[in-house]
Parts: sequence; C-alpha cells; structure tokens
Amino acid sequence: MKNQMMIIFIVFLLIPISSTALEHAQNQNNIQNYQRTIPLEPRIIYVDDDNINGPWYGTIEYPFKLIRMGLGAAFDGDIVYVFEGTYEECYLDVYNQITIQGENPSNTIVDGKGYSIIYIRKPNVVLTGFTFRNAIEYSAIWMDSHHITINNNIITECTRGIFAPLISDNITISNNVIYNNQEEGIKMYSDNNYFTISNNTFIDNPSGIKISGGNHHIIIENNIFQNNKYGVLIGAGNRGYAQCFSITNNIFEESNNTGLCLDFTSNSLISQNTFKNNNQGLFFKKANGNQITKNNFIGNNEHVTFRYYEKRERCYFRQNYWDNWFKFLPIPKPIKGFVRFYNWWGGYYDRLWYNIDWFPAIKPYE
Repeated sequence: MKNQMMIIFIVFLLIPISSTALEHAQNQNNIQNYQRTIPLEPRIIYVDDDNINGPWYGTIEYPFKLIRMGLGAAFDGDIVYVFEGTYEECYLDVYNQITIQGENPSNTIVDGKGYSIIYIRKPNVVLTGFTFRNAIEYSAIWMDSHHITINNNIITECTRGIFAPLISDNITISNNVIYNNQEEGIKMYSDNNYFTISNNTFIDNPSGIKISGGNHHIIIENNIFQNNKYGVLIGAGNRGYAQCFSITNNIFEESNNTGLCLDFTSNSLISQNTFKNNNQGLFFKKANGNQITKNNFIGNNEHVTFRYYEKRERCYFRQNYWDNWFKFLPIPKPIKGFVRFYNWWGGYYDRLWYNIDWFPAIKPYE
C-alpha cells in the first residue's frame, strides 16, 4: 500500500513539470517555425520587452521580447515593429531587406552596453524611430550596403553615431538628432557615393560629420551644426579629391574650431549656409574649383581662411554676406589666405594670397 501511495505522489509531482516543459518546447518550436517559414506576403513582426515570460510568436498578442528575435524571424519586405521600452542589445545583424521601426524615438531605447549596436549588411533597409545610446566599442550603426534609409532617430553617448567604412551608395540620413558622442556623429570612409544627409541636428560632437576616402556626390543640406569642434570635416588625402559635394542651407554655429573644413575637396558647391559665432567659419586647403556663394558669415572670430598648395588652385567666392564689410556698397571683399611654395631642396615657405568676393551682399540672406 505504501508503495502504491508513493507512486501516485511521484506522478502527481511530475504532471506540472511535464506540462511546463511541454509548453516551453512548444514555444521554442513556434519561434523556429516562424523563422523557417517563408511568408507569401510581407508581415509585421512585433517586439515588446514587456512580454517577459512569453509565449513569443512575434504577433501583436504575443510579441517577441528581443529585437534580435524579431530580426531573426524577418524575411525581405517584413516590418519589425518595436514597442516602447529599453532594450539592452548589441551586435544586431540585419541580413534582410526590411524596415525596423520603433514606436517612438524618445522612448524606444536600444542600449549597446558599451558595444556596437546594429550592423546593416543588406540593401533596402529602413531604420527609424529609436534612441541608440552607449555604443562605446565603435559605433551605434554600422552599414556597408546601399539604398539604406536612417531617419527620425536619436543617437547619443556613443563613440560614433553612424559609420560607413566600406563602399556604400544611395544612402539617406535624415531627421536625426545626433549629440554628445565621443568622436563623429557620422563618419564616412572609402569611396562612399550618392549620400543625402539632410534635416539632422548635430550638437556637442568632436565632429558632426567626418568624411574621408575620395567620396563623390554627397549632398549635405538643411542641417544644424551647433557647438561641435568641427561641424563638417571633409578630406581625401592619398585616395584623391573628394568631389561634387553640395553643401547648402545649413547652419554652422558655435564651432570650437571650424564650422566647415574642406581638405582635398574639388568642384563642390557651398551655398546659402549660415556661419555664425564660430571660432572659424570656413577653412579649406588643397582645394580647387569650389563655388562659395550666397552664404552668411556673421560673428565668427575668423570668417574664412585657406591654404593653397599650388598657385593654380582656385576657389570662387560670389555674393556672400560679410558682417565685417561694407553694408551699403557692394565693394569687393578680399579674403586672406596663403599659398605654399616648395624649394628644390625639399623645404617650403608660405606666401600671403588673396581670394576676392567681387560682389558681396550688403545684407544677410534670410
């Protein structure tokens, strides 16, 4: 009798354990099936960190609890929709052509815990609606593909905000707030082409945007650069000239060093920008064929200076407003810089040189 009672008692204890284990196995099986089954139509996959205990099916009733789970379940054309919350995740790889959408950029927070957060490795990706923070290892967002859109995000307390280290093209970066990062808000390197960077705000970064590596056809327009060391720093060096940039309708304000610095930059348009209260508004060297037109230079310690490395280098100033020049007559405005000459024995010396804005504006542009 005692043996029979003992057997009944043991069976009674095992029933809930087996039921829980079975439910967990079913949940895992559902996740795996969700990942493996290729959908006939694009889906919305939901993520919510409030769903702590599951089940996790990626549906609005039973969302995944991690962004990583949503990305792993997605196929081309899907939307991964992330509800408000704080997600401590890093090394998120995007291998599909998808949209990753946060519910609200102020309250949908991805904390990298000191590591890089997201790697975009496929084209036709949209990333929108997040705060990215605490990516100290390298950058919050790393991309090496094309036709990528990054908009309506907040990026802060990272080493770099957005990094394009390899050849990328047809990239749109717009309506983001990028502030208080350790190095660059956006860094581009190695022959990136056809970028549009517009309507962003860069505050308290060593460089708002830093571009190097022989990039071509970059549009930088309608951005605000405030209280950075450099607003925009462009150079190419040994990889040749950066060419065919359009830098228009931006505000460069209170830069500790320079609002816009052009190094090895040619055949570019700098127009309708406002350079205000910077240590130095515009500096360029090793630059040729750039058009600098209809900009406002107001309250800078030094509006513009330059250094040519060959006498045949030339940039062209037209119809800019200078707050330290004549207000009633369009008298030509001299712009002081230097040309560097090299001796036959390898030395060099700098000689004073002038550009001329022949028809400066007599009042600032609106």
